[in-house]
Amino acid sequence: MALDFIDYLAKIDPMQSYVVQRLTGGLVNITARATRLSKSDIPVSRFANHSSFILKYAPPYVAGIGPEAPFSTFRQTIEARALSLFLPSSNSLHHLCEETGVRIPVLLHHDQEEHVLIISDLGPLPNLSEFFDDLASITTATRVSKDSSARTSSVVTPISPAEGVMIGQKVGSFFAGLHQRTNVEMIQREPYHDPHLLKHDGMLDMVLEAAIRPVKEQLNLFPDLFPHDAVSMVYQCVEDNFTRTSDEDEKVIALGDCWTGALLIGLGHPTGPPEVAVIDWEFTCVGRGVNGDIAQLLAHLCLFEIAAAWQGRADSGATIKAIMEGLIREYRSRSDALTQIWLAKSNSLAPEPHSLTARLMRSAFLAHGAEIVNNAFWKDWMAQTMAIHVYGSYPPLASDIVLWVWTVGLPQQVDQHFNVASDSSPTKTNHFHPQWDHISSALKLNPTYSLDNLQCLCHTSPLYTQYRAGFTLQSKKQTMVYTAFTQWVEHGPKPKPGPKPRPSQPRPIPSV
Repeated sequence: MALDFIDYLAKIDPMQSYVVQRLTGGLVNITARATRLSKSDIPVSRFANHSSFILKYAPPYVAGIGPEAPFSTFRQTIEARALSLFLPSSNSLHHLCEETGVRIPVLLHHDQEEHVLIISDLGPLPNLSEFFDDLASITTATRVSKDSSARTSSVVTPISPAEGVMIGQKVGSFFAGLHQRTNVEMIQREPYHDPHLLKHDGMLDMVLEAAIRPVKEQLNLFPDLFPHDAVSMVYQCVEDNFTRTSDEDEKVIALGDCWTGALLIGLGHPTGPPEVAVIDWEFTCVGRGVNGDIAQLLAHLCLFEIAAAWQGRADSGATIKAIMEGLIREYRSRSDALTQIWLAKSNSLAPEPHSLTARLMRSAFLAHGAEIVNNAFWKDWMAQTMAIHVYGSYPPLASDIVLWVWTVGLPQQVDQHFNVASDSSPTKTNHFHPQWDHISSALKLNPTYSLDNLQCLCHTSPLYTQYRAGFTLQSKKQTMVYTAFTQWVEHGPKPKPGPKPRPSQPRPIPSV
């Protein structure tokens, strides 16, 4: 039974009167905005400084699905703990908000017995996904952790490319700061440090079931492109990357479910950059940065840009590209891990197989690819004349829909059958797909859409010759195919000779 917010507020704040408006867009929690009606001469309450605020009730299941989808209420405790790190009284993360201008909801109240979280109202701001609803929209009930809880649905003003760059810069700066490894150390040094502060064991199992394991079934829908034995090998790489214990040198404080729906955007300021806020901290953990949060966020942005290109939406495409460029440039310049990676690389040779660079890159591409595949099925992608929901079934009109498939980390016995060699290398005969050579040629001849964002982020130039991206129409399916060398996933790429830099002139980081 859903919580009665009016009765609840009357219990915890009896001297005030509120009107409550249920908010749409949330799936995991039941969310509402409470606005105070009391006159100023009535004694103030614990929320006196807030004329309105947001209430989030966490039932013991996914609210948008029902009891058949159980979900631990401990998720709300994780969100409350994460938000407490941003309070002005905290010495941990409050400085990030001041330094980057990114807003975080203020934790006002957490009732663990009633499973109610009260946070500050950031206003009716749309999330970043809503600016591109004409390209795709979420429809599946299995998507979790999507609470745009600080806003209501509304028609949004398009983001200009100039605004997109500023939004990307804010986002990149914030997450670079959040992902500083010193933040984990800082929390651990707190006098009352709880080693399990952001640990929720059941969360990983839930994400594994909801977002990782479906990848295998989704790829198996295309046996003409990816035979079942090849899919099994690829999928195992994806699952192993997700379930492995993160190394100490890659552990950071992570949002945990970093996508466009977790970013609220405010436009229309006559002076200053657009407003950016980060919400939905239920999945916060000591997790992964560039190979977690950033890999996931770029996957969502990349899909939007691909959809814009396929539909001929140059305006939307330019804006999304600007957001990514601003994000990547700012994150790369401020990330301590990536700065160290760059400084450690003084030439164009591939990184050592077990170096931090190689481990981050392998993990990032695997996470990025899995998110791309999943979201190709989780959303209705707008085709030329209609939108077709493809979740869980093969599309009936495949020629009218964009499907994205990324094969990452094919083991050697599979890789030898695919032409993923560099332009200067001899091609190989493909025994799995007789038309692979045709597809490979089409990717080179047709206008290609290059998704080198993660590679640019970590800047390992040999990858330019190892990754292919583009469009091709094959068997009446619009497919974007990603391919990667086996040794990069399993052993790291073989070093290739390259020009040595001049000792007195270190190679500059190129712009994205």
